[in-house]
Amino acid sequence: MAAMADEIRRGARRFEVWFPIEIESETTDRDVAISKDVSPKGILLATPTRVEVGAEVKIRFTLSSPKPVEHVVEGVIVRVERKHKQAEDIWRYQVAVQFDQEIPELEEALALMVIDQNI
Repeated sequence: MAAMADEIRRGARRFEVWFPIEIESETTDRDVAISKDVSPKGILLATPTRVEVGAEVKIRFTLSSPKPVEHVVEGVIVRVERKHKQAEDIWRYQVAVQFDQEIPELEEALALMVIDQNI
């Protein structure tokens, strides 16, 4: 029930899927990240490098369902959270990115990825 209320508040269905991402901004070189959850309006990702709230970013990723398609998306960082300082995990930061434009065609590919990843 809480997940449905969250989707209504955000205005988009979110998918918990994991795939590699390439992220770059004006202040950082190209870096790697991992998706945590994704919607046609934005993405929550984990990255080893801190980025600033308000930074404009370019994100590149490939979704493989139903066929491989590379996406290059521009957006803005709306939230950055640092994991516990003692965490030895390489993915130290959780970063929320709001896409500049909604990408409706992502929804079908993300739904198929959820099915594929749960098999």
